[in-house]
Amino acid sequence: MAQLTKSQKRLLLVLFAVLAYAVYDVSTNWDTYFGYYTGKTKKSVTQAEKAKAQSRSNTVQIKKIYDKSWKSDPFYVPEEKKPERRAPVRQKSRFDLKAISSDGENSVAMINDRIVTVGDFINGYKITKIESRRVVLGKGAQSLVLTLK
Repeated sequence: MAQLTKSQKRLLLVLFAVLAYAVYDVSTNWDTYFGYYTGKTKKSVTQAEKAKAQSRSNTVQIKKIYDKSWKSDPFYVPEEKKPERRAPVRQKSRFDLKAISSDGENSVAMINDRIVTVGDFINGYKITKIESRRVVLGKGAQSLVLTLK
């Protein structure tokens, strides 16, 4: 073999170290490698799997004791149910806005085949405002907006 330089010797030393570790790893984990490449694995239970199985069995035992003696969960906090937000259901209006003629103070509207102006009453509601696309009716604190379709 020819003379090796200092950097080649270091590289060769690192290569042997990696090879030694690979041989050690394969020898200690032979079942894992063998099972992976052949598809045949031996069922070996790791320490973590044993602990998980033990905790499952403890849970089952606690649950059995719990079911027999307490009858209800003292730590259960029911979820607060938020009220459902529904869109207001539009009732069939007893007002049928058919037309609007908007001319400032002289605006008129046709509601239920009747021509009305601001200040008129229809079915107990007072006409408070007539705009180009809608009419506002009022009854006490209640207001109703009719729009052209």
